Amino acid sequence: MDQNHLYENLRNPNPKVPKLRKTDYDECEERKSAEHDYKKFLKFIWRLTMFIIQLTVVYGMLYYSSNDSNALKYREGLASLFNCDPNSQKLESPMPFLNIKKPADFWIWAQKDLSDAILASDSDGKPAFNLKAYFNDKNSRSMGIGIIRQIRSLNLYKKCESKNFTYCIDLNALEDTTSAYSNGWENVINSSEAEYAYIYRRPKGLEGLPYFGEPSYYSESGYISLLNGSKTYIRKQLNKLQNENWIDERTKAIFVELVAYNPGYNYFGIIKLSLEITEAGIFEPFAKIEIYRLLKYLNIEKGNAKAFEAFFTLLGIILLIKEVYYLGKKKFS
Repeated sequence: MDQNHLYENLRNPNPKVPKLRKTDYDECEERKSAEHDYKKFLKFIWRLTMFIIQLTVVYGMLYYSSNDSNALKYREGLASLFNCDPNSQKLESPMPFLNIKKPADFWIWAQKDLSDAILASDSDGKPAFNLKAYFNDKNSRSMGIGIIRQIRSLNLYKKCESKNFTYCIDLNALEDTTSAYSNGWENVINSSEAEYAYIYRRPKGLEGLPYFGEPSYYSESGYISLLNGSKTYIRKQLNKLQNENWIDERTKAIFVELVAYNPGYNYFGIIKLSLEITEAGIFEPFAKIEIYRLLKYLNIEKGNAKAFEAFFTLLGIILLIKEVYYLGKKKFS
């Protein structure tokens, strides 16, 4: 029996080895490791939660500050008024703005849609009572005087590399800054003798902004025709400029610029309609209407907008305090 007991482990290939009892040190280290992992997990959850909160607050601010259905409707109304809305062109109009390809098309649009839009009138075509200086939507007041601005070039054409054409449009041609011309761009004369539409206006006098178009860049200067007076007078001036070939082969770009104000909603409408000459020698039309509101909280969702702005401010304060705390702790540690 004793001999069998002595050789029991030799016969058993996997003898049971008694587990060693953990020491207090090992238990302490495991506890510390578990606590460290738990703290790391909590820190990760905290950072993830703060990131989601920040993202939600920023998205909410952007959504409620820009989600203004009234501004969108007002923009669409102005686009329809000047017949430059690609989604709803006037059926009775002979030339929508976005269909303009040559100078004759522009004059058709200007005589009809532009002159009709900038002055309020009744159904019989007579000026609307007590709506002087209002656009024809009866809601928008004209701020200042609208203008037609022309950018000209001294030499708009260059020798073409293609064998099919002798000359091509030079999109990088320098702008014409000649002080003044006689009617029809025939002769260079003194500005005191020239009509208003043939006098060069420098950027300082216009106080506008340069325009970065598709084919080229255009300064805020140019030759200006004013859109003031009665509807009959405006049409007479437009017809005069057309007969004088005010837009000719040296015209590089045309800009129609107006500012509208809607007192009902406190909106400013910045209207900028552009025609740029392309390499093919035709106009490329582009309509840009931007709406700005003076009163920020005017729609039904103003409570949500204010709440998100308050959360954003509070979040910024918390993050600032947190960074100051960590910087101070790192400095004095």
